Amino acid sequence: MAVAVLEFTYTRIDAPEGVTDLTGLTSGMLTVLWPTRGPKRDLRWMCQCECGNRTAMPGAPLRSGQTQACGCLRIKDPEGIRKTRLHGIWRNMVNRCRDISRGGYGGRGIQVAEEWRKYEAFQCWAMANGYADNLTIDRRDNDGDYCPANCHWTTMLQQSRNTRRTVWVEHDGKTVSLGGAAADLGISYHQLHARVKRRGMTLAAALADIAAGGCQSPQYLRMAEGLARKRAAKAAA
Repeated sequence: MAVAVLEFTYTRIDAPEGVTDLTGLTSGMLTVLWPTRGPKRDLRWMCQCECGNRTAMPGAPLRSGQTQACGCLRIKDPEGIRKTRLHGIWRNMVNRCRDISRGGYGGRGIQVAEEWRKYEAFQCWAMANGYADNLTIDRRDNDGDYCPANCHWTTMLQQSRNTRRTVWVEHDGKTVSLGGAAADLGISYHQLHARVKRRGMTLAAALADIAAGGCQSPQYLRMAEGLARKRAAKAAA
């Protein structure tokens, strides 16, 4: 006797209290339409795929960008483009700008240019602008968006010198990172940082202090600053 298999029907529900409503969120080829419940009453999100299919997905892989399509890409991507390093760079860029919990990116309004929402356009720009497997994408202005005018390819070392915490100084008529100036001058970064960042010196003043035999130990400088604060507090008491 044949057993009839009943097809499960997903119905639209309201987003449960305390759960972030993902309606409208895009992840690759998927766009979230509405919340629903799975066969085991687990929360899922009905998604429309660009291929025309609809599928119900858990929220976590949609928020992280891990799930990018309904499954059609396994058929549409015979060359394995989604497994390439460049595609991973693009996917991570899009995901961190979409995630408002990422304080350094989506949480402070950093966006991906509309023309780069499709991987093919980003790939064309990358290959025409010096992409190599040992480079990473970097924004010239860390407060600006990911777009052709603001992005270039750099090494990890160069990128580490261009963050919101980077200390910038004037060196040889140019504005450069303190780390870059230290490397160019052959001087300990920690010696310069202790003077420029902690003591408010200019680069020229910091170099003069080092040349004059000023204490070169950051630990000693911290100790001296601590003693100075204690003396000032005692004098003010």
